[in-house]
Amino acid sequence: MASPCRSKSSVREAAVLRTNTDFRQPASNPIVSFPVDKGSAGDQGSPVYLHIYDLGPIAKILNGCVSRDRGLGAFHCGLEVLGIEWSFQAVQDCFSDEKDETSGVSARDPKSHRRHVYKESVYLGQTSLKDAEVGTLLSTFGRLWPARHYHFMRKNCTDFAEALAQELKVPLPFPVWVHGIAKSSAASETLGNLGDKINDGMMRRPLTDTTNISWNSMLSCGSCK
Repeated sequence: MASPCRSKSSVREAAVLRTNTDFRQPASNPIVSFPVDKGSAGDQGSPVYLHIYDLGPIAKILNGCVSRDRGLGAFHCGLEVLGIEWSFQAVQDCFSDEKDETSGVSARDPKSHRRHVYKESVYLGQTSLKDAEVGTLLSTFGRLWPARHYHFMRKNCTDFAEALAQELKVPLPFPVWVHGIAKSSAASETLGNLGDKINDGMMRRPLTDTTNISWNSMLSCGSCK
């Protein structure tokens, strides 16, 4: 039976190459999907790291002025497993069509997101899953996390990373502070339904729009093509 994962090196090459060349991949077309060579599924769990970024230069300054342990700050994050960093973000023009299957899951070299400022990494331990099982899990997440479901408060990159870490069965806890202000009660009470309007506005503006770039550097992972 074919498995979606072949080896760490081949998964890394295929995932990063595919993401770089076709970011708007449909969720029905898994990120990692090719046959496995016998005996190469991997018996030892891969190490898992959470890579944390300031959203941008403005957010970096603001994050340095607040206490992250009090639920403040605004961060992007990606989860590294099999030597690849996986993250969830919006894709421009995917919000008007409820049937759009473009995946919001993307893959890249660890600590290399070009739109955010790398901050630090947190080791979460080794996954108890074999490499082939991780590949299957990543393909599933590619389908279950479409780009049109992105919301900068309710379903963002930190929610994705925490959910993936849970499914990878890592032994160390996910750092709650990474959720930042997006999950703080103060933000929920202050923004309320306005949060939906802000999210909708950010996702529908062109990426080159100055206002959108400013919002994305302070509040969310934004909208990418």
